[in-house]
Amino acid sequence: MTLRKKVYLLIFSSLVIFLASLFIFNEIQIKQNNLMMRSASEQQDLIINNEINRRSDDLKQIVTDYTNWDDLIDNLNTKNQVWAMNNIATIINSFKLHSVAVYNLQQSLVYEFGDMGNGRIGDSAEINEILKRTSLAGFIHFYRLTPKGILEVSGATLHRTLDTSRSLDQHGFFYVTKLWDQTFFSELSHVTGSSITIQPDSYLVKESSTENATITQVAIQGLDQKPIRTLVFEKPNKFLASFHRISNFVLYFMATLLVFVLGVFFYLIYRWVRVPLRIISDSLKKGESTQLAALLKSKDEFSQIAGLVTRFNHQRKQLEAENAERRLMQQQVAEQNELLYGLAEASSCLLTNDTLQDAISEANEAILRHTNLDRIFIFKCEYNSDKQITRMIRIYDWMQPWIATLVNTDEYKELPAGNATWFVRIQEGKIINGPIEEYGQTLRPLLERQLVKTMVVVPIMDPQEHTFWGFAGFADCSQGRSWSIAEETAFSLLGNNIAGAIRRHMSQLELKEAMELARSADKAKSNFLASMSHEIRTPMNGVIGMTSLLMQSDLSPAQRELVETIETSGENLLNIINEILDFSKIESGNMVLEESAFDLRRCIEDVLDLMAPKIFEKSLELVYYIDPQINGFVFGDGFRLRQVLVNLLGNAVKFTKSGEILVQVTLNQQVDKTVILEFSVKDTGIGIPADKIDTLFTPFTQVDASTTRKYGGSGLGLAISANLALLMDGKLWVESTLGKGSDFRFTMRTHFEPRAANTLDISEKLQQLQHKRVLVVDDNFTNRRILQLQFDYWKIEAVTVSSGAEALALLNANNNFDVAILDMQMPDMDGEMLAREIRKRFTKAQLPLIMLTSIGYNYRNSEVQQLFSHYVNKPVKHSQLADILYSVFSKEENNPSQQVTTESDLKATSEKYPFEILVAEDNFINQKLVRKLFEVLGYKTDLAANGYETIDSLKRKPYHIIFMDVQMPEMDGLEATRVIKERWKNNAPVIIAMTANAMQGDREKCLEAGMDDYISKPLRLEDIIRVINYWGASKEILFLDIKAS
Repeated sequence: MTLRKKVYLLIFSSLVIFLASLFIFNEIQIKQNNLMMRSASEQQDLIINNEINRRSDDLKQIVTDYTNWDDLIDNLNTKNQVWAMNNIATIINSFKLHSVAVYNLQQSLVYEFGDMGNGRIGDSAEINEILKRTSLAGFIHFYRLTPKGILEVSGATLHRTLDTSRSLDQHGFFYVTKLWDQTFFSELSHVTGSSITIQPDSYLVKESSTENATITQVAIQGLDQKPIRTLVFEKPNKFLASFHRISNFVLYFMATLLVFVLGVFFYLIYRWVRVPLRIISDSLKKGESTQLAALLKSKDEFSQIAGLVTRFNHQRKQLEAENAERRLMQQQVAEQNELLYGLAEASSCLLTNDTLQDAISEANEAILRHTNLDRIFIFKCEYNSDKQITRMIRIYDWMQPWIATLVNTDEYKELPAGNATWFVRIQEGKIINGPIEEYGQTLRPLLERQLVKTMVVVPIMDPQEHTFWGFAGFADCSQGRSWSIAEETAFSLLGNNIAGAIRRHMSQLELKEAMELARSADKAKSNFLASMSHEIRTPMNGVIGMTSLLMQSDLSPAQRELVETIETSGENLLNIINEILDFSKIESGNMVLEESAFDLRRCIEDVLDLMAPKIFEKSLELVYYIDPQINGFVFGDGFRLRQVLVNLLGNAVKFTKSGEILVQVTLNQQVDKTVILEFSVKDTGIGIPADKIDTLFTPFTQVDASTTRKYGGSGLGLAISANLALLMDGKLWVESTLGKGSDFRFTMRTHFEPRAANTLDISEKLQQLQHKRVLVVDDNFTNRRILQLQFDYWKIEAVTVSSGAEALALLNANNNFDVAILDMQMPDMDGEMLAREIRKRFTKAQLPLIMLTSIGYNYRNSEVQQLFSHYVNKPVKHSQLADILYSVFSKEENNPSQQVTTESDLKATSEKYPFEILVAEDNFINQKLVRKLFEVLGYKTDLAANGYETIDSLKRKPYHIIFMDVQMPEMDGLEATRVIKERWKNNAPVIIAMTANAMQGDREKCLEAGMDDYISKPLRLEDIIRVINYWGASKEILFLDIKAS
């Protein structure tokens, strides 16, 4: 708000306050006058009412005095006129009454004095009503109209003198009247100081008080208590009128005085304040101080303000100059920031674009979006064999559209290399900034024709070779502008970034070439490994297959030993080949784990079953333990887990001469559904020196050379296992003490899977066996501890002892047990000897015995079968032990015998599934082997040497299954499979791939070609039986519909 508006607001506010003050003062005066008038009216009302009430009270007092008078009652019944004249008539004059009347109880007038015409209390019709009301009330007072005026009547009932309470018998009635005539009203007017007028009973005064008079009205009530007349008293207010006049005079005087004072005040404000302030305001608006000279001469506050304004105007001019300079700097900073944004965007384009030409083009377009450039061009040097610059070739050119129509761009596609000053400076890495005159007479005409006025040229240097690669030019064609240092720096940085992009592009080309060479080498290696795998596995297939067939024939012990040696050597060679192939997959990053749910306990027990024969050949104890918190089913690659366990357990067997091997699985950590399982394979073998542990997981490395010579092995097993552990999101490590043994541990990250609906937890099966008592006799402490933990988890009470003597001592002490588990191999007293002693005390029904023994023991010995109810092979499988305990406590006998595969067992497969089988194999030895293998199973097979023969055979005869070799001449197995699946469609036979390739992706290639299953060479009977049983069960109906085409 301006000062003028503030002054106007002050004046307006003052006037409003002034008017409001007058209004309030006037209202106060009015309220004061009204208060005084109301007070005078109330005072007047009080005086008049008091005067009228006083006169009425006097009349009532006369009635009261004379109605308690025994003489009056005594002279009432016997009328005594003389007595009445002397005693009653006299009161008329004494009290200025108008009349007196006495009535007896019979309502007869006894005495009457005064004006008999106008002084009667009523006419004859009213007399009875008056007497009746008097009798009821005991006292009556009312007014009535008469020709002479208003007659005031007062009366009461007569009572004895002593009946002051008037509660006893009434004896008559006494009435007095007083006339309100002109004389009465004159006297009343004099007493009250008011003029009195008699108005009708309906008269109503408009105002009780005015400024000049106070008006009071009094209603005169008749016998029925209704007004009959209204007396109006009007008293002049001389004092109030005088006070009102004085108040008005004061009010008007104060208003006039206040108006005058305000006028003088506002004039002085205008003269002393408004005028100087207007001068100061104009000075502040214009920024000039010359008009402040008059104020500076005055010696008051405004002279100081004028001095301040003069200094302010001077500082404002300085500030405006600084602001102009600051705005110029801000504009420059904004331009620099815009330039930096463009530089950052251009750098991003150079860093992220793979194509050099596109990267440079997008970078220049980015810099153009943030600058006012007219032209950009980039030239590249061309060197000769002597590394001399021969010419400059334009590789990029951009210009504003309006320039393109005015110049010829073909005339500077190339620039000659010379010794011009500007060119020498560019080669030295210097920047040229200035007009076209800086570029000499050779280049100046060309730049003029191209409309260039000023230009910045920055060198592009190879950051690796430190050589001159070319230059970039940034030109202005319109203003001839001067380039700032910031712009010059930005263009230089852009040149450096372009140089970096060029070097990176060259490095990428070199890297691409190197990667192509590496891929070619890797592909050659993979092809070599695949070829070698196929070439080695093909003869190995014949060796191992024929050895397997030879083992099925009748051989002498010496011959069987030789054949077993051949089979073992072949298996070892095949294991080495598999390890090399696995390591190759891991090294190339092609090893991919399969993800599925599998039974962890079964996986471990399968490994133990596989390794058990070798373990018991060396008379080692093998025990395992799984944490009860671990659910049986986990998610992961069960095959690769089995591979790691087989490798670690094989090493433990290999390097342990005596003692035990412990395999255990514990729950290391659990977060929500994710769990980390820790596996341990602990042995009591030779141990590992501390300084050799770091090299233990290096490929093709063992503890020392003597280890390889003594124990054999390729040195790849632990390296492969360590990498597999990493793929399972875990790690593999070892804790070992030389001469005491080693403990190999690894972890895997997984999660538990729900148990299948058709499976039954062994703990559920043993719920009814809780609190049974079991005696365990085993000399091996670890075995006893594992069994004790397992029984505790099953809530079966177990007592463990280490010898037969301790067991017999417990039994002799009348300790009752439900079953006893005896280890067969114990010192002093073995399990069989202990069983004989127990049978002397307990029958088979009283105490069933379970034999705990190694594989290879003769279970069919009749004496052993009489002593024992069941036997369990080491290592003890918890599920098998649970089944046996359930059988024992259920009183079931189970005498298992060794399963010996007989010829009839092998031919059971062909009897169950009498299939027509075609074998496609090009190798003659393998043809003989496959045919022999199928003959052992009871099948007669047809042979085909390649894919064409396979298709021809299928045309002549329908087949249920084709065992197809993948690599065959003329037409391989993959192509033949595609043709068969396309031609026979739903009636095509099941095709099982047979391949000696074992590289990553071989199985996938076979399945993609349409093959139904896959087995790897060398062929084994169990693999062939497995696929026949699987496809026989899953496609039995389909086989019934196969027809030749």
